[in-house]
Amino acid sequence: MLLSAQDTELPHHQYTYARVLGIYHVNMIYAGSGASDYQAQRMEFLWVRWFVTANNEPVQRSWARRQLDRLQLLPVNDEGAFGFVDPSSVLRGAHLIPQFAEGR
Repeated sequence: MLLSAQDTELPHHQYTYARVLGIYHVNMIYAGSGASDYQAQRMEFLWVRWFVTANNEPVQRSWARRQLDRLQLLPVNDEGAFGFVDPSSVLRGAHLIPQFAEGR
């Protein structure tokens, strides 16, 4: 669960949800412009698969009805289905409860 990073004037959901697929770190050396030295720096990141709100529900509709957000995973073949996240951007973990009455 992360704060949404959309900076547009259009209404959007305040949170972004993702499933963590892997936790990684790399030791990298930055050699681009402004590099002061060539010492290896540790960089941590999460590999995630993104969720979207189910059935394109309007922004905060579930909060007004006092219900939890309904989510679904983006399809695997969607260009934005997977991504990388800085672990310091994560607000907290969340437990998702399947709603079997709605189907798969």
